[in-house]
Amino acid sequence: MKTSTTPTKYLLIKAMTNSEWDDCGFAIINIKEEWKQCQKKRLEAVKMVENDYDLKWLNYADTNVEFFKFSNEKYPDVEKWLSEKSRVFVELEKEDFKKFHFARKQSELLSNAGF
Repeated sequence: MKTSTTPTKYLLIKAMTNSEWDDCGFAIINIKEEWKQCQKKRLEAVKMVENDYDLKWLNYADTNVEFFKFSNEKYPDVEKWLSEKSRVFVELEKEDFKKFHFARKQSELLSNAGF
């Protein structure tokens, strides 16, 4: 895995959970063309309520994201990259995913974080 100054298929971002028993340091978003189109549609839909100050939050469940724990042994650069920026494009191979320590299932992390 290496960082890229140009957009790639994968965006590495800082992540967290409010859970006392889970640990989640970062997430990787797989940016496919279908995902981009879906986000555009969501942004258009949100415009209808963007000035509604009674609306407190709006959440979407997204399956193009995986949550992981930091590991200084297997991929020490990730924590360093994310200490400098909150997000960075990366180039990944399938073998890179095998090194990562998965956090709990996305749905469990989101529900534990109060979503």
